[in-house]
Amino acid sequence: MIPLTAALLGAAAWAQSAPPAVEVVMSGFVSDEGQALVLVFAEETGFPVDLKRAAKTTAAPIQGGRAALRLELPPGTYALAIIHDEDKDGDLDTFLGIPTEGLGCSNNAKGSFGPPPFSAARFTVGADGAKQAITMVYLGR
Repeated sequence: MIPLTAALLGAAAWAQSAPPAVEVVMSGFVSDEGQALVLVFAEETGFPVDLKRAAKTTAAPIQGGRAALRLELPPGTYALAIIHDEDKDGDLDTFLGIPTEGLGCSNNAKGSFGPPPFSAARFTVGADGAKQAITMVYLGR
């Protein structure tokens, strides 16, 4: 009985110290080719497609036009940008400045004559984490 109780207390302590998670569900991909490239921004600079300015980047496989992942982030304010990186080159492809690959942002933020502002895409991660459902947009198709 004592070892089981100690194990349960240890598991509870570990669960309390784990960072909050953001559950991200992405939909609307026009194909399963490539990957969903996820960029996490903690500030406005570089949002939404400057990979060098992203606080974190990761990728998720696409299946059936959908992708999902779990991001562990400390509490704070963030904005997400999702690129349908169809050719897996790690960048958003454009033609004459217009994206030829899909792009989605947290809060499904959209821009007028350009990318959405950070302020429209930002959300808060609290102690309980956060959830984001993002639908991809394809402008150059």
